[in-house]
Amino acid sequence: MKDMRWALTVMVVLMVSSCGKELNNPFDPEAGSPGEAYFAYGLDRFNSGDFKGALGGFQKSVEIDPTFALGHAGIGWSNLLSGDPIIAIAEFSLALQNQNDLPDALLGLAAAAWAVGVYEWAVSNDETLSSMFSEGKPKHMFAYKPLERGYLILAESRFYLGRYSEAVSALENLDSDLKLDPSDDGFPEKFMEELTRLREGMEGERGN
Repeated sequence: MKDMRWALTVMVVLMVSSCGKELNNPFDPEAGSPGEAYFAYGLDRFNSGDFKGALGGFQKSVEIDPTFALGHAGIGWSNLLSGDPIIAIAEFSLALQNQNDLPDALLGLAAAAWAVGVYEWAVSNDETLSSMFSEGKPKHMFAYKPLERGYLILAESRFYLGRYSEAVSALENLDSDLKLDPSDDGFPEKFMEELTRLREGMEGERGN
């Protein structure tokens, strides 16, 4: 039933776009929740790289249902990837108020906190997310390779907090052959080189 409802929601979005309707026009009430339909529109725009268009859809979804956690997470990710981490933090926080175990919001809040230099907050949310992965793979809608991205954020945040051994441990989840010792001369430079290598490798895979 849930899969059928989602399929109907997506179908409505496709019908609306093909007919040239404006975003603020009503959806067929028999095709599922209008909030879910606006969210599906926003997710489609987000996946196309149109963060402004995505924002419109996600905002409509939470106007209809202010407690819709995924809608707030979508607003957060759209703002974060548009260069506004402060608004993103507010929206991810709203998402977690309504669903405290939402993976997209946990990773988003960690990324936004990292972006503004609040590393304790980044570590806290990332560690919560990592524990969820240890119990099974949670579903993510917005982030590419969420577990790997989470480890990168966790490693760099721990590094800036002076938790060097723990920072290395986070990177070792991405490369078990990593050879880094916090007691070695030049450790900070070597750590950042490895962090950059792993991050660029992940982004390179995304582009292929």
